[in-house]
Amino acid sequence: MLTLRTSKELIWLDVVAPGVRVWVPPLDVAALRAAEYRAMKAASEAKATAGIPDDEPPSDAQVGVLEGAFTQGRIRALADRIVKWEGVVDEQGVPLPVTPEALDAFAAHPQAGLAFIRAYEQPVKAVVAEGNGSAPSSDGASVEGRNTATVAPSDAPSAPGSSTLPKPKRARPAKQR
Repeated sequence: MLTLRTSKELIWLDVVAPGVRVWVPPLDVAALRAAEYRAMKAASEAKATAGIPDDEPPSDAQVGVLEGAFTQGRIRALADRIVKWEGVVDEQGVPLPVTPEALDAFAAHPQAGLAFIRAYEQPVKAVVAEGNGSAPSSDGASVEGRNTATVAPSDAPSAPGSSTLPKPKRARPAKQR
């Protein structure tokens, strides 16, 4: 079954711990792709800032920097969609308004940022993963489809008028390391 959300009304999304929630518009694929684009730009800027050449693979440390920049860019892009929140306070316990500076701090928070994008992206990720409405099977055929053909014995005669080319050999699967 495919469930479609047709409402564009803002929704409350629980984040991190009880009492912390954000009010956001429903996420759609276009907004998700825009966030991914901003994340790629952030990673590209981090690559340029770190002086990582385009013609060489980055080192392990550089990969970590690029992945961090990508993730932070993605969180920040989606956090821009937050209209208001509850349970987000400053060091003195005073509720914070949603401002660019507060969104930066929220996105950079190790628990809040990641929990936010996981919760916010979950419904869209499920639809994107679902694709055309049915999950693919291991051979790419429809899940509901079943194989109705039987395997012909190797010594079966050819059909009249068929070519006499030898049967192709089956490729062996690569060994797992």
